[in-house]
Amino acid sequence: MSTEDMLRMYIQAQHTSALQAAARMERLEDAVLELSLKPEPRESPAVVEPGRIDLQRFKTSDGPMFTGPFQAVDPFITWLRGVQIFFATKAVGHPEDKIRVVGCLIREPNTLTYYANNVDTLVVKSWAEFKTCLINFALPPLWRTELRTQIRHMKMLDSELFITYSSRARSLQNMANFDAGTVSTVGDFELAEAVHMGLPIEVQNLITNHQLLLASPFVYSDFEFRVTGFHNGLRKLRSSRARPTGPTALQSSQPDRRPASEDIIWRIRSYLDSQGHCHFCKKPCGSVPGKCPGPIDKRRLPIPDSFVPPPKPADYRPPMPKGPFSQSAGRPTQAPTGRPPNRSASVAGIADDTEAAYVPPPAAQRIIIEFLVNNKRLRALVDSGSEINLITDTASVRAGLPRCPLSRPTQVRLALDSDNSTPIVLQYFTTATLDDPDSSTSFDNVALTLGPISGGHDLILGTPFLSQFRLSLSISDQSIYCNASNIIVYDHRRSSAIKHTPLSISSVVNTSPTATDYPCELREKEFLQEFQDLFPPDIPAVSDAAEQEGLFTDGSFPAKLQDKDSRVRHKIILTDPNAVVNAKQYPYPGKHLVAWRTLLDQHLAAGRIRRSTSQYASPSLIIPKKDSTALPRWVCDYRALNALTVKDRSPPYPTWTNWSVW
Repeated sequence: MSTEDMLRMYIQAQHTSALQAAARMERLEDAVLELSLKPEPRESPAVVEPGRIDLQRFKTSDGPMFTGPFQAVDPFITWLRGVQIFFATKAVGHPEDKIRVVGCLIREPNTLTYYANNVDTLVVKSWAEFKTCLINFALPPLWRTELRTQIRHMKMLDSELFITYSSRARSLQNMANFDAGTVSTVGDFELAEAVHMGLPIEVQNLITNHQLLLASPFVYSDFEFRVTGFHNGLRKLRSSRARPTGPTALQSSQPDRRPASEDIIWRIRSYLDSQGHCHFCKKPCGSVPGKCPGPIDKRRLPIPDSFVPPPKPADYRPPMPKGPFSQSAGRPTQAPTGRPPNRSASVAGIADDTEAAYVPPPAAQRIIIEFLVNNKRLRALVDSGSEINLITDTASVRAGLPRCPLSRPTQVRLALDSDNSTPIVLQYFTTATLDDPDSSTSFDNVALTLGPISGGHDLILGTPFLSQFRLSLSISDQSIYCNASNIIVYDHRRSSAIKHTPLSISSVVNTSPTATDYPCELREKEFLQEFQDLFPPDIPAVSDAAEQEGLFTDGSFPAKLQDKDSRVRHKIILTDPNAVVNAKQYPYPGKHLVAWRTLLDQHLAAGRIRRSTSQYASPSLIIPKKDSTALPRWVCDYRALNALTVKDRSPPYPTWTNWSVW
């Protein structure tokens, strides 16, 4: 062996020795580490006893829940029977497990409190004892007696099938026999006797004749099957008797003959219509038929024996009732001049009142004037309640009038034949000169909006026409009168009977108030000049024309005004253009509603308020006065609306804080 081989073997032995020493050191460290750690005892999982369940893992949400009501027999018995079925399907057999699971299925407060207070004593009882304790607490003391009483006094309804009637009886029997043991509280024979006593006399006779109750042994299912056949046969026999056949039926059935009940109803309605009263409240409320806000009057209506109702037309529609006759001091209670009574205060597209009416209503006092427009005769209804002038498309084409688009389309609701007319958009207008064919009178440059009109009229001339030429209406004379030129234009139905005298004025021009019309104009200018710091001249207007001309220069005013669907002419500028204030109404005591209705009718008749379709609403209050005979105070709560209203820059009302300004 050479020296080199010996050195190689020596180095290899040293390397092996170093590896063995490192392995021994690693094993020593592991041993020291194991000795330094304290072993923790490991609990073995609890072993469930045979026949028991693991309550911590049992899913009680699958079971039926008892939510009450307290001491109600049907819900409680149904729930307890469902609990027993739930335990059977889940293989829960130990009494303690059942009792503890039932506690998780109770949601009714009284029963749950009873269970929580007595759970320690209940879990040691048997399942039968627990059910007895729970039934004694959750049900009335004589609940079985009440069920037996209901069974004895059962009656079959005229429109009820026997199988439905028998099912009701079997349900009561099952509840009465619940948990009663081997002795049934209500047997099948007792149930059959009770069912027999509640049947019609014809079915009872059939049961007696066929001796169904004498069967031995008695089986209720057989009894139910045979009585069902008896009852179905009687129903078929009655229906065949009530439906005559052959020529007799054709002779006796006349299409125009109504039952006695329909004759009575038609007599009542025709009498109410002849008096101008509403079908709902039986008063002259003036409401649209079918939309009366008042309470229904169910009292007997005295109708004179001399009243003979007319034949009912096939297309009968209830007419509009008369309005209330309440009077209000200082304000007119009748409709504006020239407008038919009980009509909408919006644009008046007039419908024929006598259409499909069996009793003709009072003739509407209307003024219809015939004008010449480009040598074409057009009939115009003068209506002081209309807020725009209207002309039909057909009339404008016939007269050859130019058709121009409106700078801003207007959305309105027209009072046409239907009370529930939807909004329409008016997009075009024209101008025309209206000439009186019976005189030399003419009305120049009358702006007319193109839109639909019902009632056979070509035009409707509203307040813009009357104010443009300073005209006034006279219903008694059936004419319109010009205050500036003393010109009278008569209704076309009266015009032919009047001999007209030549007039010196050939045209009625647009008039404006002069200084003599307003004697305080000079004093007003001096007052505004003296207090110009309190009355700034740049208060923006809120009219449509001012909005189009861009007069809203204040940055606090929003670009968008109130929704165009609203018919409200006075616009309140809001800080948030998209905000809609529609507050919930306060609850009203019933004893104040009649007085409030009277107060509301008075304001409506006086013209202070009107029906609105605005999407905005503020709550109202009714405050009674000390004098019980006086009408109450009506207060409106506008706090929510005022919070979003742009503050007016006009001078404030005088108060103790700003008295020095005044």
